[in-house]
Amino acid sequence: MTDSKDMGKKQLGPLDEEQLISSHARYSTKDFSFQPNSGFSSFAGHLGLSHIPLALQVFFLIVFSVLLVVVLAKVFSIPSSQGQEQSSQEKVYQELTQLKAGVDRLCRPCPWDWTPFQGSCYFFSVVQKAWNDSATACQKVGAQLVVIKSDEEQNFLQQSSKKRGNTWMGLIDMNKESTWHWVDGSPLTLRAGWMPLTNMDTGGYSKLGSAIEEVPQASNERRALLSHQDLLKTNVTQGLAKAGRDREDIRNELLRALEAVKQQNRSCEQCPTSWLFFQGSCYYFSETQAVWDTAQSYCSAHGAYLVIVKGPEEQGFLSQHTRGRGYWLGLKAVRRLGKIQGYQWVDGVSLTFSNWNSGEPNDSRGQEDCVMMLHSGLWNDAPCTNERDGWICEKRSIC
Repeated sequence: MTDSKDMGKKQLGPLDEEQLISSHARYSTKDFSFQPNSGFSSFAGHLGLSHIPLALQVFFLIVFSVLLVVVLAKVFSIPSSQGQEQSSQEKVYQELTQLKAGVDRLCRPCPWDWTPFQGSCYFFSVVQKAWNDSATACQKVGAQLVVIKSDEEQNFLQQSSKKRGNTWMGLIDMNKESTWHWVDGSPLTLRAGWMPLTNMDTGGYSKLGSAIEEVPQASNERRALLSHQDLLKTNVTQGLAKAGRDREDIRNELLRALEAVKQQNRSCEQCPTSWLFFQGSCYYFSETQAVWDTAQSYCSAHGAYLVIVKGPEEQGFLSQHTRGRGYWLGLKAVRRLGKIQGYQWVDGVSLTFSNWNSGEPNDSRGQEDCVMMLHSGLWNDAPCTNERDGWICEKRSIC
């Protein structure tokens, strides 16, 4: 590293999370403002998935196809007696479970220890290096120090960086003239994350409270495998759990899965059109309003459910997309003898994380059994028959 008198280094300093969300800052970190610094820091970069040889992908594809054919043969040979049939079907189920585990390992959207987010993979380093060494380490694995491109990515970085130390990002003032560029050559357009009076030349580099690596999505060949693994688990294994299910139905399901694997060039979109992807789930923000029951029925018809908010990261994502509207959540009150005893999500899990508005829930007139999210992102209890709110559906992504 060069002396701090010669090169300008910028580091992100404290910035309140609530302030970040309200100001739509683009610089993600534990504190997320740039401040002068020098020395060593953790790092991260951008890794492409093309490092997996095509021959290896084809090999696993062939193995997967052969295993499915073997399973088909076993299905045809299931004995006619009910006891033997149950035993054979359970064996098929176990083989399918093992097969799915293998597909999961092959078709991971990101390498191990990397975190997926909106089509990219992020790695948070645990070692400290100088900026140049950090950039080199990323390049050795086909990656680059993180380049922040959106408010959503900014919020994701902040939420993921709270418990981590300061780390480098891919922003540099190569000519020491306060003209900052990302490592991909794009200029810095937003200055919201800079700390006051610290936007100066002190080292030619900039620090981020958490550094990330990005990776493109898997190739079409690998995604074709992944696109139907949930079909195997959901449709086939449910039938295998019932001894009396017609074997022909099982055979048809497996044949469809095998056909999907053969379509090697079939692309796999993470979410349907008009749905947004976040941390392994797809979200639909309705354009219309309806009562709570109608909203839940709509979600169910699309293989989803009213959104279950599991923590602050997901809450931050939802708050960014309210568009000045209110939305139903998949949360309802549990009443006993007319009194609310607690709240439960649509999957039957009791409420743990919450984001209530001040003074809520108040169960006004004893009729507010459903929960909606205000345009501010805060929660409010309301009558389930309220027709003034939209809704948010959630379901797992297919890739």
